[in-house]
Amino acid sequence: MFGFGKRSGKTSADTASYSGSQPGSSSDKLYKLYAAFIRFVQFCLALAVIGIYSPYLVHAHNQHKYYDPRWMYATLVGAATGLTALVLIIITLLNRFARMSIPIHIVFLLIWDAFMALNWVIVTGIFGVMYGKEKPEGDKGIIEMKNAVWVDLAEMLLFLITIAVAASQIHRARRSAKAYDV
Repeated sequence: MFGFGKRSGKTSADTASYSGSQPGSSSDKLYKLYAAFIRFVQFCLALAVIGIYSPYLVHAHNQHKYYDPRWMYATLVGAATGLTALVLIIITLLNRFARMSIPIHIVFLLIWDAFMALNWVIVTGIFGVMYGKEKPEGDKGIIEMKNAVWVDLAEMLLFLITIAVAASQIHRARRSAKAYDV
């Protein structure tokens, strides 16, 4: 159904790569740089999110107070994003994905990126509602949280971009796999 592995006597090496071009071509290299760049920006924003939300957790710990679950959730989503982005940068640059007519990792990444995008929608919603209409009036904490909402929104948009790219790769691979059917 999805065209994994061999299809119509053609091996996966005979078909185009997951970027829609021949392996080793200039467009394949450009795709890898694009993918690594997007993931690098996701990684940097994840570090920013951790840096913004985790001091509130440290402060609560030092005061022997409870941890606010909203800040814990945002920090956890930031850490998961950072780990995801770092692993995918390394894998992309080392070219460790197998070549198939529709690589299983693209389907997995589509699902994982959708899961992460949903988490970023939740984080953006939580802090957007809390601080979106808040008037800072010189309060640096409120100003910081209003800026954090923009970082959350940017991270969410980056995941929506990676979802669109993965969906287009799957569509392109399915279309090229159908071309080999007789």
